[in-house]
Amino acid sequence: MSRAAADALMAVFGYGPGQPVVEFTVPVRTVSEANGRDHWRVKAKRTKQHRRWAAALCPRHALPCVVTMTRLSAGELDDDNLRSALKAVRDGIADALGVDDRDPRVRWEYGQAKCKRGEFGVRVTIMALEPRQTAQEARLSASGVSTLQGDERPAQGHTGRNRGGVR
Repeated sequence: MSRAAADALMAVFGYGPGQPVVEFTVPVRTVSEANGRDHWRVKAKRTKQHRRWAAALCPRHALPCVVTMTRLSAGELDDDNLRSALKAVRDGIADALGVDDRDPRVRWEYGQAKCKRGEFGVRVTIMALEPRQTAQEARLSASGVSTLQGDERPAQGHTGRNRGGVR
């Protein structure tokens, strides 16, 4: 397949031309940590295993990027339990990318897919964003809010609180 044909196919699915996409599956059984009543040592061992697997399988990737984690399981979780179940995987991916998981250059997205009972895992897709545009700037520009940079900041005006004198 030619490069132009590959870029056209990627555009059909919403990916821009030349944006590298990495996909891999972390073979871990995820459970809701929010509702879990396991012993602390069992939970710590599971968290450590999930984090290590994710870090070991995740390749280095250019920033900024979007990381989509899709939980593969026979059952489904609600949104807050889904995030808690994937927290250790998120931390492992952040370790592999060399950033903290709250870094604004990485946007985290979550999803679920049903599979046969006994099968499990987390499918991870990493897609590059435009280098000039962080995830926060993308959300702000989509909502119509302007972003100011450098010397474009408005001058600090009088707020009426501190008038410079002692009261």
